[in-house]
Amino acid sequence: PVTGDGVVENVRGLDVICGWNADDASAFVGPGPDVVAATREMVARPIVELISQLTAAGARAHSYRLDWRPAGSSFGATHCLELPLLLGTQRAWELCPMLGDTPWRQVEALGRKLRQTWGYFARTGVIHSERLELAPAELPLVWNPDLGMRP
Repeated sequence: PVTGDGVVENVRGLDVICGWNADDASAFVGPGPDVVAATREMVARPIVELISQLTAAGARAHSYRLDWRPAGSSFGATHCLELPLLLGTQRAWELCPMLGDTPWRQVEALGRKLRQTWGYFARTGVIHSERLELAPAELPLVWNPDLGMRP
């Protein structure tokens, strides 16, 4: 990320979201007990620090954590798990091990909700998924999560 004066000069007044997946590090360290600590140190903590810098520089910045763990995937909520929710087709993702044996209709339904939520933020700068009448179970996305939390 850009730090120091570059942040102050370039983000004032912007609406920003950035986040991580609950088990982001599993793509790098593999499944296991080290995933939580590695995700916190490699991904979550730097994002929270960036959010703090952006906010101090005048941005309206928010973080999120994606907690969705696809059925049958040993990777959990791994790095890039949001990509099949946002982009592509069943054919593009059908051999992707991070989706496990989750039926495509579930991937697409969750993806539609995530696209609605992020689209709403892009249009309004507001992060309120509730305005879209989504229950937390329908969209396992936590806004501005505490680093100590574990879903």
